[in-house]
Amino acid sequence: MHVEHRTTITAEPDAVFAFIQSPEYHQALVPRLHLVEAIEPVSEERAEDGTIMRVARYTARAELPGVLKRFEAKAPDFVHWEERSQLNPLTCELRYEIVPEMPERWRSYYANQGTLRVEPHAGGTESIVVQHLEFSVSVPGLSLFIGKALRSEITRIFDAQGTVLRDHFDTNA
Repeated sequence: MHVEHRTTITAEPDAVFAFIQSPEYHQALVPRLHLVEAIEPVSEERAEDGTIMRVARYTARAELPGVLKRFEAKAPDFVHWEERSQLNPLTCELRYEIVPEMPERWRSYYANQGTLRVEPHAGGTESIVVQHLEFSVSVPGLSLFIGKALRSEITRIFDAQGTVLRDHFDTNA
């Protein structure tokens, strides 16, 4: 499945991308994400070419959809995943992969790859944040259901990210 999202921000691309790289961005994002309790930096390394490899760990309350409530007693209270990103400040692009913390044998059922690009708009005084995520879920009998649920959750996350960016630059303008 493919999810795409666009947000217009009243700021130059370099400023938007610099904020996305900052700890303040993740701090502002947590209260906007429905089930997310924390986003913690794990590592950050700068390569010789100027790109940055970053890993952030997300912690979220586990919430099963109504159709799976019978498994609620077996579900953990919290789920965790890592966002492994490569940021390129020169092109204002971030490439990432979401890696859930689960047994390795289960990871083969889920694949994803995403990008976030900040592009100039309106003569450079505004930016457009373009987000893409490709993902697939291969669980016999449940793939379509899980895919639709993930698609709506991903859209909510992209909306929250756009809101955080707009709020930051509207209040700091």
